Amino acid sequence: MLYFKDLGVRCVIIILCINMKKYLLISVKFLVSFLLIWVLFDQIDLGIAFDRAKAAKFWPLLFVLLVFVVQIAIGGGRWGFVLNAIGAPLKFFDTVKLFYIGGFFNQVLPSSVGGDAVRIFMSYKRGLSLSKAINGVMIERIVTLAGLAVLCTLVLPGFIPKLDPITKQWVILIFPTLVFGLVVGIVFLSLLNRLPSSFEKFKIFRGLTYLASDTRSIFFNPKSLSAAIGLGVLTHVCISTYVFGLGVSLDLELTWLDCLILIPPVMLITTMPISIAGWGVRETAMVIAMSTIGVPDDAALVLSILFGFSAIVFTLPAALLWILNRSQAGKVSLDEIERTIKTSSTLGTRLHE
Repeated sequence: MLYFKDLGVRCVIIILCINMKKYLLISVKFLVSFLLIWVLFDQIDLGIAFDRAKAAKFWPLLFVLLVFVVQIAIGGGRWGFVLNAIGAPLKFFDTVKLFYIGGFFNQVLPSSVGGDAVRIFMSYKRGLSLSKAINGVMIERIVTLAGLAVLCTLVLPGFIPKLDPITKQWVILIFPTLVFGLVVGIVFLSLLNRLPSSFEKFKIFRGLTYLASDTRSIFFNPKSLSAAIGLGVLTHVCISTYVFGLGVSLDLELTWLDCLILIPPVMLITTMPISIAGWGVRETAMVIAMSTIGVPDDAALVLSILFGFSAIVFTLPAALLWILNRSQAGKVSLDEIERTIKTSSTLGTRLHE
């Protein structure tokens, strides 16, 4: 009896430690976002920035909204392409809708349960095996990052000469490292099925063989790879165009080509998981990037903040879609989604059922 009581106490302690780790990570991200934004606010005339924000023109924002709609359609299409390539097709309308819902949760959730987890769970509820649902979202994210890396590679020759010597050294050091890490990660995922046969007794490693197979379906197939990367590049061209539209609204002196050169590196830096939804990191990177073409720091800060808030506003209707679609997901909570994915992702062969 004492043994079971002791075991129960240990289980409670383990659960508490896991939750503490989760909330500690979120707290650190909040702290990073707060500190970076505070430093910017301390160095910038907030009065001028506020006046600039109030003077924003409305009509260019309609163009920005149109670009956002196109971007969501491309994103949903990219995810659908990946799902088709790994043998788990969903209708285009479904992938776009779920991608849009996922975008909403990516914007508003500070926790580890983001839009990706929601996409995984809701596509699973639409009939995909959990392995395909997880792999499809994971690979789609990698494809998007690969597209960003390709676009950054194309625009860096025009970006680097604009930088001061110190920033230039950092970019030359960090960018190849990130690209190398991405390539190594893709190769690693593709070779997970080459693990020694002795590992097959562990269910989680048997599940990883499915991920390796699905990864190769995209990245080891030239036709699929070129199409997927092309969609990834197109996404970030849309983001650059989105920022250009916001710049027009703020009456900033920047061209579409400026945005195409400057924004991809900014977005690449923003993907680092060290802040809440990129807040703080994006603003700092935007101020540095825009300073290379003479955009005032206060204007660049307003541009980045408007980028973040407009994305939240444009994804708000997805909250209604989420509520309407919860009936298909069994009216589950976000905590239940997280538990389901974490539990099921350790079941190896059961993922493929």
